[in-house]
Formats: sequence, C-alpha cells, structure tokens
Amino acid sequence: MKKRRVPLRIAFSMLTGYARSRIIAQIKAVAFIIVYLVIFQVLILRVPLSNSIMTTGGIALVIFGLAFFLEGLVLGFMPLGERVGARLPSRTNIFVVALFGLVLGFGSTLAEPAVSALRTAGSILKAWESPLLYQV
Repeated sequence: MKKRRVPLRIAFSMLTGYARSRIIAQIKAVAFIIVYLVIFQVLILRVPLSNSIMTTGGIALVIFGLAFFLEGLVLGFMPLGERVGARLPSRTNIFVVALFGLVLGFGSTLAEPAVSALRTAGSILKAWESPLLYQV
C-alpha cells in the first residue's frame, strides 16, 4: 500500500471542516439549555446577566470540551465496547456477562465526575446554607 502525502493546507482544511461540524453539533445540543437558563435567570429570578464575558467563555469551553470528549468516546471507547459486547456473550455463560455488566455499571457510577463534584461541593458547604446539597 502506497502512502500518499497530503499538503498541509489541505489537511488543515479537512481538519477544520470536521472540527467545525462537531462543534456546531454541540452548539445545537447545548443551545436550548443555555436559552432556557438565560430566560429563567432574567424573567423568573429577575437577576441581570452579570459577568457575561466570563459566562460566554465558560459556555464556549463547555461546547469545545463536549466536542472533544464525544470524539474521544467515538474513537476510543465505543469500538472497544462493541468488541467486548459482541465477543463476551459467545465466549462465556450468562452469569459472567451479568457479573461483568454489574461491575462495569458500578465502576462507571463511581467514576462519574458529577458524583465527585457533588461530593466536593457538599463537603465545603455549611449545612444551613444549602441543606439539600449538603445531604447529597
């Protein structure tokens, strides 16, 4: 198989086009939530949007982070999961498959960043400031 050289300008154009499509997909996914939160803050809570440059920067970082995270999932974890899911049931009995699923589900729950973030946020709060978050 002969390798082909792609000029840097064409490679960069291909890469930016692909990245743009992924980022636009994340903007579409997050747009409703952002609009909802802004409307809720302005109309319901009647709190003006303060520090809008920092908020916009944070939203941009969320969009880029989601795009890169999902790309990593698609390229790394999904093929691995598909191979394990296709081969494991044919090589062992249902008890081992169920045990593997239980351990994987429990491990992924522990590895979930939101659980750790809630635990950290709850530990630094005083119980009377936010009782529900403190309990969680």
